[in-house]
Amino acid sequence: IGVNYFDVCFRNGSYKLSQTPAILGLEACGIIEEVGKDVTDYKVGERVAYATGAIGAYCERRAVKQHCLVSPPQGLTDEQVAGSLLKGMMAHTLLFRVYLAGRVKRILVHGAAGGVGHFLCQWAEHLGIEVIGTVGSDSKVAIAKSFGCNHVINYTSKDFLAELDTITKGEGVGIVYD
Repeated sequence: IGVNYFDVCFRNGSYKLSQTPAILGLEACGIIEEVGKDVTDYKVGERVAYATGAIGAYCERRAVKQHCLVSPPQGLTDEQVAGSLLKGMMAHTLLFRVYLAGRVKRILVHGAAGGVGHFLCQWAEHLGIEVIGTVGSDSKVAIAKSFGCNHVINYTSKDFLAELDTITKGEGVGIVYD
């Protein structure tokens, strides 16, 4: 299973559950044990992953509609797939559907050392986009740089707007991901 900030918010009470008890989790990777009579795209024994809109991935077994499944790459472990699918899909959506990041030369990623930020920064760097990231502590600066940030601002110890203005020479950024 993957554990996301979404799950943490349910656990700490920031997000309310419609009913309790509840099984949390949105993403998982595993092997198909059984298929329904109308399933044509997958077979028993096949490795699959999912990131659905309904909680319940923290379980031993689960029925998942075939249109919610993907076949993960063989070179990744179950843990890597389950821990990255939802965050990777979010980064893809932000970079290619919410706004085509390739249209700009520079972006700002808040939470650059976090789960989605990790994917956003690396993907944007791969696309040749200059990445400015923000983090909340000095210990996260090196992490954000390792994820592809050209510049990292610790907003708790520096004047964020002044730093951004200096880095961009007053030009700003094409899009902000928060």
